[in-house]
Amino acid sequence: MTGLQLTVAGRLPTAVSDTIRARFGDCVQIRPVAGRTLLNVADMDQPALRALLILLWDFGHDILCLSSGAVR
Repeated sequence: MTGLQLTVAGRLPTAVSDTIRARFGDCVQIRPVAGRTLLNVADMDQPALRALLILLWDFGHDILCLSSGAVR
């Protein structure tokens, strides 16, 4: 499946992860990896992606990388 992968600095607090899951459901898979958090994003339109980026920004998280390609 083609999608996006966001790499966020640090681990996301449970409240942030819960908010993302509540708003975006199964479109976003969240997993912590080596002091960072990877968010695999599938089937999301641009307005929803913008909302996700704003949510992360509002919670004070730095996005280290945004890449497109196959989502696992």
